[in-house]
Amino acid sequence: MFLLLGLLLVPLGAVELGTLLFPTNFGNLDWEFGTISNLLDRLPLFGIGVCLTLLGSAALGISWLRWLSAIVLVLVVALLMVFAALYATNLPVMMKVMQATEGPKRLAIEKAMAKSVAQFGVYVVGLLVITIRGVRLSRTVAR
Repeated sequence: MFLLLGLLLVPLGAVELGTLLFPTNFGNLDWEFGTISNLLDRLPLFGIGVCLTLLGSAALGISWLRWLSAIVLVLVVALLMVFAALYATNLPVMMKVMQATEGPKRLAIEKAMAKSVAQFGVYVVGLLVITIRGVRLSRTVAR
């Protein structure tokens, strides 16, 4: 059941992330800041789908799908690290913008920055732990 649910969520999450990222506008501070913040908010659907696919395929002994899911999760983590570096280059500029801004807009920028920094840490560590445990789980199930 987990495998089926994962296989349903992966394409839905991929479409949602794809429509968010394209068309790209790298170099535009507003696009980078907003898109990366939104990407982190929308990542769970795709991430849960891949994790369920990994765990379901490990439990059922479908090794090719288990490894494919693990590779996808590692690639997602690598992409998150690239986006975290890109986001970090925007933070000094956003801090200056925030100092010149008052009221609700400033609060929205502060919340987006705090939430995104926390999400980067949790997603990177969490997805790596799930990947490692999912691969190890398959070894114990296979025995």
